[in-house]
Amino acid sequence: MALSFVGYGAAAVGTGSVAVPYPTVTAGNMMVLFVENKYPNNPPTDPAGWNLVKQQTGGAGSAGVDTGNTYMTVYAKIADGTETGNLTVTIPSGNSAVGRMCAWAKEPDSSWSTVYGIGYAQDSAFTGLAIPFSGANLRLNDALMVAGGINTNDYTYAVFDFAASGLTFSAKSSVSSATSAGDDSQLIIYRGKVASGETAATLNFSVTASGSAASAPAGAFVLVVLREIGPSVRSMPIKRKIKNIVCLPKRPPKTDYYEIFEGRIKPPS
Repeated sequence: MALSFVGYGAAAVGTGSVAVPYPTVTAGNMMVLFVENKYPNNPPTDPAGWNLVKQQTGGAGSAGVDTGNTYMTVYAKIADGTETGNLTVTIPSGNSAVGRMCAWAKEPDSSWSTVYGIGYAQDSAFTGLAIPFSGANLRLNDALMVAGGINTNDYTYAVFDFAASGLTFSAKSSVSSATSAGDDSQLIIYRGKVASGETAATLNFSVTASGSAASAPAGAFVLVVLREIGPSVRSMPIKRKIKNIVCLPKRPPKTDYYEIFEGRIKPPS
């Protein structure tokens, strides 16, 4: 089983709304919508048919240009294959906003198991930031994305990494979209996949800003985890020695081995 990244649509910026372009999708893809905006308490209106994954607030300083608090909101929806054009997300009394959408594909004979989010508020300016996303509960083949709603458009955030005990990560990349609409803000998104290992309770995410000021950069972050579940084993017989879990190429005429075939267990001969 392996999730694959389909791609991003273009970023959209605005104040009281954002018209977010759909990525190219096919039926069964998982679409993920990211919207960052100033200011709390003016969140986006949930778009019809989309499920809210997580919403987080964070930031530093008073409301103003390149300072203040932001919302980071994430939605998800399974595509039906007819999605084209833009999805307009309304932000009542919004000041500065960026929206962007992406899609992931699962294996044809798998199902979507879960999509969940964990939030983190960064309430002071940073240059080097380390976020422990406790409760991430990552597994092999999970896809993960970390999105940040930043209270300024003044800096870049190219240096980042994922780390978790016993796990390695692959396909790591990032995108960034800033706006000077309203009081300035920025959406940063990082993605990767769990390439090896078994499980880890905490994801440690690190990112470095190209600079900082008294109240910026700061903002809200959300970790999104996507997982698929595969079909049950249903093909060839498996022969095992129960005690030591030893696989045999051929069963002897008379043994003390159990044969497991399509869920039916036959006793020793």
